[in-house]
Amino acid sequence: MPIPENSNQEATSLTIKIRSPYTAKDQDNAKDSEISIGNDKSHDNYDETNILVITSDGEDKENDIRKKRDTVKQMMAHAWKNYEKYAFGGNELNPLSMEPNNKDIFGKTQLGLTIVDALDTLYIMGFTEEFKRAQEWTLKKLNFRTVENYIPVFETNIRFVGGLLSAYALTGNCKFIQKAEEIAQLLLPAFNTPTGIPNGLINPKTGRGRNYDWTIDDSAILAEFGTLHLEFKYLSDITGNPKYR
Repeated sequence: MPIPENSNQEATSLTIKIRSPYTAKDQDNAKDSEISIGNDKSHDNYDETNILVITSDGEDKENDIRKKRDTVKQMMAHAWKNYEKYAFGGNELNPLSMEPNNKDIFGKTQLGLTIVDALDTLYIMGFTEEFKRAQEWTLKKLNFRTVENYIPVFETNIRFVGGLLSAYALTGNCKFIQKAEEIAQLLLPAFNTPTGIPNGLINPKTGRGRNYDWTIDDSAILAEFGTLHLEFKYLSDITGNPKYR
């Protein structure tokens, strides 16, 4: 909380050193990531003793938290196992019929929506083999150029472009960038409007865009196009191509 200018309260400085066990096998030689909060070391009130060192081995110390975390992983394992068994490559799994559902907002084309959407979760949760299979499918089979119907710009961006960029950020595999950029290129024609505000729907094959029929006066949806900036800016940052900003 900011300190008012007329306050007599002394400003303090806090440095948080976060020590990662993955930086070195010998903890004594591990490198610290230092984050300074407040005033810098040159300030008169800087206190060298006001340092918090956080060391973590990746395991929660509280048993209750570990149980909750493990339950979440079990739920993910259950969901993924059945999706992979009954609907792998499909957009979604119909749990009752145990069949792939490709009749959602992305039409009949099998785009592996669940696969791309789950890449980062599989990686973070440590499902190594599952991630490898998901990665292989994504890099070999994901292809938006086969889509002939209108698809939502917003959903395509957050779930496919965002999913691929998250996978790149976690793994460093540049092939995920290539896939993300391929899809982003297909979304760009949606911005060809008099105002530059993108249409809500785009046909990747024809490049034609339009808004939803239920919107008033063919209006764009602020809550949708306002969120495109996060993925598009990051894509520009890592490719050096400013067109996505």
